[in-house]
Formats: sequence, C-alpha cells, structure tokens
Amino acid sequence: MRDLVGRCALVVLSMIGLSVGCVVLAVSGTGAVVQLPEAAGSVDEGRDLFDAYCASCHGTQGDGNGPAAASMRRRPPNITGLAQANGGVFPAERVRRIVDGREIESHGNREMPVWGDAFKATKGGRGEGAVRDRIASIVRYLASIQSQKA
Repeated sequence: MRDLVGRCALVVLSMIGLSVGCVVLAVSGTGAVVQLPEAAGSVDEGRDLFDAYCASCHGTQGDGNGPAAASMRRRPPNITGLAQANGGVFPAERVRRIVDGREIESHGNREMPVWGDAFKATKGGRGEGAVRDRIASIVRYLASIQSQKA
C-alpha cells in the first residue's frame, strides 16, 4: 500500500470556499509530501488581486468608497449588491467580461482599466491562461462578498 501511495502523483485535498480550486499535494517516492501552489482562480488569490488593483476605487469592502473614488467623474459602484440586483444570482460571466474589458465595446466610463490587457502587459508578460486565471480569481472573490440582504 505504501508503494502505491509513493507512486501517486497528485492527491486532491480540499476545496476552498466558493472556489472550485483545490489544494493539491504531490507525493514523492520517499513518502514526503510537498505542497504545490494553490489551484488558479481561488478566492484568496482574488482577494489579494482585488486589494492590489481594485480597492483604491471600489473600496476594500467593494462598497465603492475607495480612496480614489472621490476624485473620479463617476463614483465606482457598490459591487457587493450585484447578485441582489440580478434576482439573487451573481452574474459571474458578465462580471468576468467587465473586469477583463477586452470583449466589450465600452468599458464603463473608461476610468476603469481594461484588466485583461493590463495583466497581460505586467512585468515579464503573462500568457492568456494566467490572465484568465487572475480574472477568474477576482470574479470568485467578488461572488464571495455579495450582500446577503433579502
């Protein structure tokens, strides 16, 4: 049995919050367990990306009250009520398209960056898969902060 475990390449350990991303462990032939990076598109990664790229406008709680909001022509929306405004269903695909910004003709008032292009142009460049993963993480995080008000 130990030999079988030693040959196992990947073991799915657990799902994380609302994310379908899983923590994956690799098992070496010696029985040592090495933790690999968390699967792309996690809520935690999304929170970090939101804090780094979105919170200055949308606020750390997503309420539209970030430090840059007051100086904008149009105040950023409170994005915690997207599900409530959509009949209780979080519009993940619509949000993904808005955050990415490359597939829609008009990206709001153009004060919001086209994050698909911005993530692709970061230092060292990123492949399209990595850009999609970053955007998916942000969308999963936004789904997790939706207001529970009835």
